[in-house]
Amino acid sequence: MNRLRIATRVGLLAALLMLLSCVMGALGLWGIARSNLALQVLHTERLATAVEVGKIQALLLQQRLLVATALITPDAASIAQNTQAIERNITTIGDIWKNFESRSHPADEARLAKDFYEHRLRFVREGLEPTAAALREGDVARAQELVVTRVRPLYTPVQAGMDALIQWQGQAGEQAYEEERQRYVLIRNSAIAALTIGLLFALWFTGTLVRGIRRALGQAVDVARTIARGDLSRPVTAHGRDEAADVLHALSGMQHQLIATVRQIRGGS
Repeated sequence: MNRLRIATRVGLLAALLMLLSCVMGALGLWGIARSNLALQVLHTERLATAVEVGKIQALLLQQRLLVATALITPDAASIAQNTQAIERNITTIGDIWKNFESRSHPADEARLAKDFYEHRLRFVREGLEPTAAALREGDVARAQELVVTRVRPLYTPVQAGMDALIQWQGQAGEQAYEEERQRYVLIRNSAIAALTIGLLFALWFTGTLVRGIRRALGQAVDVARTIARGDLSRPVTAHGRDEAADVLHALSGMQHQLIATVRQIRGGS
């Protein structure tokens, strides 16, 4: 360690602390960025999909209610009003579903969505539309038969598909939360480990630096006092290349010069 200049060692310690600060800052920024991304995914994918599926579910239930209302009050005005509402709901659900399909989805969610779409398409084509057509034609008996034989059975897999999509959103949210929790634990443990290692190294480095300077300066003071007492026989040993070693080298040179001067004086006398 004493082969390095004191200024170099202090600079290394400062650089280490700066690096530790940068690492901690980078970990914090990375954790914040990941949290923001997780919230964005939660909003744009999980929450948006849950809202869309909820709207579709409400519209499908409303369609069944409209059919039931038309069967209960099978006058021309009621049938026309309810069948038009059914057609509007079909169009609205189609628009919502197009918005859903415009986003990218994981393979499992895409598979569930495809199953739901196929069941809903069959429910509309083989159940709702024939029933609405029978109502517009005034064939209430045929409409009632279609409700029993087509609408109700075909709606069961549609409801199951919606429930599966909603359940998948919940599971995906739980999985995302668990991933973020594990990432938080990783960041926290990494930060604690980095701080602990950095601080321990800084303490060791500082202690070594202080002990080396104190030992070298103490040796220099002892040499200077020895020379001041007139004792030039004690050898001065200097190890390293730092400033303290320079002081010892200077004292050693001064000692040799004094020895030479004393010899000259004694020889002249």
